[in-house]
This record gives sequence, structure tokens and C-alpha cells, in this order.
Amino acid sequence: MKINRRTLPLNSLRAFEATGHHLSFTRAADSLSVTQSAVSRHVINLEDLLGIRLFERKHHQLELTEQGRALLPVVTQAFDSLEKKMSDIVVGDGLGALRLAMPPTFAERIGIGLISEFETAYEDTNLSLNSLRDAVDLKKENLDLALVYTAPKVSEYVMDLLWLEKITPLCKPDVWAAFEGDSFEDFLLQNNLLHIKVDGLPYLTWSNWLRDKGYNRTDPQSGQIFDTASLATQYALKQGGIVITDPHLFQRELESGELVAPLEDRHPSGYGYYLLSRPEDLESSSVQNFRRWIISESDTISSMRNSLEEMAYQAETVATLRERVTKSSL
Repeated sequence: MKINRRTLPLNSLRAFEATGHHLSFTRAADSLSVTQSAVSRHVINLEDLLGIRLFERKHHQLELTEQGRALLPVVTQAFDSLEKKMSDIVVGDGLGALRLAMPPTFAERIGIGLISEFETAYEDTNLSLNSLRDAVDLKKENLDLALVYTAPKVSEYVMDLLWLEKITPLCKPDVWAAFEGDSFEDFLLQNNLLHIKVDGLPYLTWSNWLRDKGYNRTDPQSGQIFDTASLATQYALKQGGIVITDPHLFQRELESGELVAPLEDRHPSGYGYYLLSRPEDLESSSVQNFRRWIISESDTISSMRNSLEEMAYQAETVATLRERVTKSSL
């Protein structure tokens, strides 16, 4: 028998979904505020309708069959989509509203400006911003989109790469000016390393950078630990120390002279900024507009970053040549 919307057993599907997640008729009944016998009856009715078993009934235990495991995520996704859209309509922002999350430092430094530009370009779209730094679950957080800082990975979501991060040490000008030594590693040994947690790991960024540079005299686990790049950099500005981060997040302080980047090279960290979206939301006009717009902006920003890095490299090369010419003439 072909299933159509007139015969779609919504109550049985709700009972199946709850039971599939809890693997217990009793806990499923509690979550739905109905009796255990009602949940069990609805699941049996669904199995009879489909002509298959969705659960294996074992002693005090339920297990999904292969067909049950295949059906459960489809039912969950369908209910999630209904719940999300109906919630949007109830709160009055269902036509073009977007709920977006970003890491706190990125939101503070770049994200707010991007959002302002997007709202200017798409005046009919309402956008709300959350700050989240840990792993993002769009469904759990009730989000439409998230701009996340992560290493490349397999995900249930659509992941669009926006920028790959390139890092370099930053410090106050007087910290760098006070350095007396023969190598940059000597400079590191004379100062505190400021660490930023990545994926809950406090020493990952400095450890990887020191290893790639071949600096084996510096202890990668020395120094203070901070939750965000913004906190670490604020500490560097007030108390000294060296933070390793994406200099483009702190372009304002670099241009004003509050911070300096002693090294001209920008080292890939292996992490980047990605836009997360749910496959089922890609047909939403609001999601389409933001996704298309942010990808276009990321191309523009990447080109600007590359140009700035090339200009910095050329300036350093000219300065080095002038220094050599001066020394040779003495």
C-alpha cells in the first residue's frame, strides 16, 4: 500500500521517534506526556501499516531494526523542520528571519561589520546573532546558520570554507624593542607565551607552530591560558607577553601601532572559518541569500588579505636590502 498524506499516521510517527531516541516505551511516554501503553500501541500500528518490524523486543530492552534505523533520522528531520518553521511563524519572524552564531572574537572583530553590511544589502531579512565558541549543533541551538572555527572534518551539515587561518606572533612594540638576542627563539625564551584554547586544548597552537619552526628550546606549555584570542591579546596589550593568532583579527591594533608582528610570515594553522547550514534549509531564500553573500565577501576579503601580505613581504624585503646596502657602505 502506498502511503499518502491522507493516511500519514502522525501520532504513530511521533511515538516511533520518541521510542527510537529513548529505546524505551516508558521513557518515550514520559517525554510525550502519554501512557506507556499508548506509545506501544502507536508503534505497533505503524509497524502493521508498513508491514515490517521497527524494533527488536528483547528482555527489558529495545533495539532498532535496520529499517527502524533508516526511518528514524528521516522522521526526526521532518519533525524538526515543522517545529522550526511553526516556531518562526508563532514568534512573528518566519518570513526571512535568520538565526546565526559566530565565535566571540570573530563576531567582535569582523562579524558585526559583516552583519551590518548584509542587513544593508538585504533590508527585508531580520538577523539575530549568538556567540558560541564550542562545537555548534544547529538543531539543538535552534540556529539557521553558524560561522565556526574548526579544522576540516566530515559533518552532517553543509560546510562552506570561507577563510583558512594564517597565524603569527603578536606583541607590544616595547616588548619587541627590548629584545636582545641572536634568534627569534631567544625572543620567545625571554617572554611569556600566551595561549588560546582550541577545541578545549590550551597549548595546541603554540605547540604546532614551534614544531613547524623547528624551535625545540621553547617550552610550548609555559605561560598563561585564555579562552579567546580577544582575551589573550588584551592581556598582551596590558601585561606584555606574546600571543600567536590571526593578525587580521587585530588589524586595528597593528595599524595604530599598539601591536607589532615581529615576523612577516603568516603560518597556516590548519584551522579555518566555515559556514554551517542544514541541507534541508538550502532552499530557504534567506539562507540562500546569506550563503551566497558571505561566500562572495570571503573571496573579497581573502584577496585583500593576500594583497596586504604581499605588500608586507615586499616592504620587509626592501628594508632588508637597504640595511645590507648601508652596512656594506660603512
